[in-house]
Amino acid sequence: MSDNKQTNENQREAMKDEIYHKEQEIEEEISQLKTELKGYKKAIHQLDREGRGWFRFWMIPLGIILTGGGILGFIFISQFIKYYNFAKEGIPLEILSQSSGQFTQTPGINPTSSSSSLITAAKLATADDPAKGPATAKITLVEFSDFQCPYSEESAAVVKQLLQRYPDDIKLIYRDFPVDSIHSFARKAAEAGACAHEQDKFWEYHDKLFENQEALNNEDSQIFYKIAKDAGLDEKLFTACFGFGKYKSEVEEDYQAGVSAGVRGTPTWFFNGQKVQGALSLETFEKIVQELLK
Repeated sequence: MSDNKQTNENQREAMKDEIYHKEQEIEEEISQLKTELKGYKKAIHQLDREGRGWFRFWMIPLGIILTGGGILGFIFISQFIKYYNFAKEGIPLEILSQSSGQFTQTPGINPTSSSSSLITAAKLATADDPAKGPATAKITLVEFSDFQCPYSEESAAVVKQLLQRYPDDIKLIYRDFPVDSIHSFARKAAEAGACAHEQDKFWEYHDKLFENQEALNNEDSQIFYKIAKDAGLDEKLFTACFGFGKYKSEVEEDYQAGVSAGVRGTPTWFFNGQKVQGALSLETFEKIVQELLK
């Protein structure tokens, strides 16, 4: 896991460097444009002093056009920098529309499948799935996650910080999207989480599953029972629930809902119905939240 986190950190640093150099190039272009505008103004002023009225007649409008064009160009470039940064961080342009590179792709599903990125929030905000936050929150954040996905594990800690910073503004709803083809224990982990939810211990179980992701990757089937004990669940009730696959259909229902909504891997987020995919930084989460709270 430390190697994965180091790789993720290196990717972020590389993105920051790329953005920084791009900004420098654009700032140089703006500086050159300003210098050229000053030259035009100086030439107009000189011609005016020499009394060339016929030349001044068309140079003055030309100067106005060039000045206006420079201002518009400056605004355009400023907006380009803004959206370039947002795109690099995974924020859709509809909110403020690109995806983060930290994303466990589901093999066999076309990522360009024609599904609208804007989903009616009510279709995803189910009442029976684990949730945190007030019902009156302005933002409903639906998460599709996989307990074996390293990017989902990384995001869990970030989202916890986000909810602490916006306790009254965000309601988080957790839904399962096990990527079975590459995570053989993800579906079982999702079923175990549903059994924990039955005992109102989902979030405790959720956290410990991610803490023990290495055991899941090693396909240690006893980890589910060990975590149940550590999380304070009634072990007999959990064993009966998990052993008989009580929530198999519930997990499959979440998965199919995700596919229908355009989910192609984990983690995927829906901010009031707007899809964003990939592991996002806390800063990126906050930019989206602040934009939606305006």
